[in-house]
Amino acid sequence: MNSKHLLISLILFGSVLSSCTTKEAQAESAPVVLEAVQVSGENGFKEYCAGMGYTADQRSDDACDNYVVCIYGQQKECEEADFQKGLCGQEESYCHQQGFQLEARGGKMTCSFADGSYCDEIDYFFGKCQPGQNFD
Repeated sequence: MNSKHLLISLILFGSVLSSCTTKEAQAESAPVVLEAVQVSGENGFKEYCAGMGYTADQRSDDACDNYVVCIYGQQKECEEADFQKGLCGQEESYCHQQGFQLEARGGKMTCSFADGSYCDEIDYFFGKCQPGQNFD
């Protein structure tokens, strides 16, 4: 009886472990750099990263939750949540490359323009807004 219960427990544990491993294996597949940006709205940060010419890598944490990391420069990495908090990636942002100031506003990184207007960084990259449209 004990060995039967042990076998069943091992099988159940293995199936739970393999479901997470399967997700991790899918997430750890080779990162893809896109030649052209296709805006689907599913993951703007992933498309933004790849569209900037960097590598967007989808990963899984210990709880099998997926997240996106942008790999840029000399193998520097920035997770989407950290980018939106302004903790990394500011120097490599589209806004900065265009000569504007990147700052946190309302929980998102925004590009502040010389005329006092601003735009969400990712929206600015995809052409959804431009200088002169949004003011306080």
